[in-house]
Amino acid sequence: MDNVEAEFNFRLGLRSYHMGNYNSAILYFEKALSFKPEIALQRYWLAQALYKSGFEEAAMTEWRALLEIDPSQELLDSKLQFLAMRRGGQSDEQNQRLVVVRELDGKESDFYHFLRPSSIRAVDRGLFYLTAWGSNEVIRLDINYSVMDVFRGGITGFDHPFDVVETPKGDIFISEFRGDLISKCSNDGVRTKTFGTKGTGPGQLIGPKFMAFDPKGYLYVSDYGNRRVNKYDEDGAFILSMGGSGAHGFSFKAPSGIVVTENQVIVADSAKKLIAFFDKSGNFLKSMGEGTLWGPEGMSFVRDDRVLVTDSAPFGEKTRILELRWEKESFEVLSDLTDKSARLLNSCYGPNGNLYSVDFDKSRLLFLSNTTGLYSGIFVEIERIDASAFPQIYLDVVAEDPLGNPLVGLKAENFRVREFNHSVADFTFFEPPALGSAMELAVVVEKSEALGKRFGNLDEALVALVSQKKADDRIVLIEAGETPSILAQSNQGLIKNPGNLLKNPSKNTFYFDRAIRLAGSTLIPQRKKRVVLYLTEGYVDQANYKDYSLMDLAAFYKNNHICFHVLTFGTKEISADLAYLVKETHGKVYGFFDPQGVSSLREKLDQKYDSRYILGFNAVSDDGFGRKLLEVETEVSLWERSGRAESAYFAPER
Repeated sequence: MDNVEAEFNFRLGLRSYHMGNYNSAILYFEKALSFKPEIALQRYWLAQALYKSGFEEAAMTEWRALLEIDPSQELLDSKLQFLAMRRGGQSDEQNQRLVVVRELDGKESDFYHFLRPSSIRAVDRGLFYLTAWGSNEVIRLDINYSVMDVFRGGITGFDHPFDVVETPKGDIFISEFRGDLISKCSNDGVRTKTFGTKGTGPGQLIGPKFMAFDPKGYLYVSDYGNRRVNKYDEDGAFILSMGGSGAHGFSFKAPSGIVVTENQVIVADSAKKLIAFFDKSGNFLKSMGEGTLWGPEGMSFVRDDRVLVTDSAPFGEKTRILELRWEKESFEVLSDLTDKSARLLNSCYGPNGNLYSVDFDKSRLLFLSNTTGLYSGIFVEIERIDASAFPQIYLDVVAEDPLGNPLVGLKAENFRVREFNHSVADFTFFEPPALGSAMELAVVVEKSEALGKRFGNLDEALVALVSQKKADDRIVLIEAGETPSILAQSNQGLIKNPGNLLKNPSKNTFYFDRAIRLAGSTLIPQRKKRVVLYLTEGYVDQANYKDYSLMDLAAFYKNNHICFHVLTFGTKEISADLAYLVKETHGKVYGFFDPQGVSSLREKLDQKYDSRYILGFNAVSDDGFGRKLLEVETEVSLWERSGRAESAYFAPER
């Protein structure tokens, strides 16, 4: 009888799990274990449900106990190591040992014939551009280095293109070194405009090399022959030059790579062997690297205060890749490639953590990866199995790097599916929701006395959000009071006058944790992007917690791929708890009184790529009338990296 009860509750638990009802799953698994506590499979799935519910420590305790009983469980051991690394706060500051894992030779016909590559640029959606100076073309490749497009400049052709940058709108800008101009092209490579004719006058060019856009859309170009950097608007209108002959404070000798931050323009000088810093108005601020650098060429922005610098001696006798941290005024050697290459000109990180570099003299594209332990692996999870239309099966597969960042741009060729140890030869592949696609948005309004005084502003923000929603968006409005409640849902047509829903008197007592937990729970059953926006005066402390800790909330959101954003109506210096949750879930803080206000707020909330891919196939296994446990496995591979996950499900009972 105990066996029957245990099996019955285990089936209910696994079905609840795959529907995203993790709290119910925990209860069923615990009940199953109360009848048969020795069954390891039930204990594993209890831990999995705890993990998805945000109770990571309890989940890891259960998994460690299972691993002690059976140390041969490699997948479980790998999962625990990944989670321990993420929870331990390890970051990519550590173990930065990068080695070449693959080389593509442009002179070999089995790939694609290209000569003298001068620049490599990654695009965050999983593509990258290779500029071939010697063969006069720009090549667009996917994440598996398959050639997607080749741009040659139409009838007139490109005249030794040197660098390429893509705007958020999809336009492509190409610097033509011998053409002494910049070409603006559509996303399919058709030239639509040129600017910067040959000459020494304002805005003219002699040998333009590297380029960079700033956050406001201004384009900066290293004007090599004129020994300066030119600034243009996106239409090509000249704004100013910096570092030219006779410039106050600093003059270039051989300007090369450029990166632009919110407040600074950072330019490499390969002849002076230094990095120069300017403000946006062209005023020289400082320089770094004198006596340290060999000959800096291309640069690419990493994040925060970090820049990737490709450093090569003039004749290629020495070459390396550095990371510049300008706030610390330090350089870290990521990889010395003197014995591996001739002359590197540019390097960049791809969206999936690998590093690309181009060897100008040897006509090669190099792929580098961190080979230290788990940093070379892929975290894979089968998040959900939809067997409601059995034998048609859909797997929601998560693919992330070791630090929890989504792997983007993967294709069907990167996945393998096995059912009961038999390969599934034919499966349907669905990419994650793209930027701009439909989302599940939970808007949580803090029920505090301070925020209650801003009723008019709240009303304006909510009206703006509702007016910006896309046709397939679903917005859930939640009130964060003592007992959080769902006030309205847009798919029910109830959010017409949102401000009218918030006229109840505000109180000082509200429970942040309960409201945030409710918001996340409303989003999990859906496959759309999951976003929570918290409307607040900016302050949360321990008095606003009742049932869940901050760590539990962060784990709950991260493990279910929910992005947490804050819209503050007070100061943007929000409390530490809110800032932590924003950082851990890759969200952002917005201010109602920012210059742009709440215009395009919905668009701003949609800036994070999803890590969930969907694989569909027809099961060949007997369903066992819904009582047979069916096993499935998936593997994800990318270059020299791979990861694997197993799961199980029950077909519908019949």
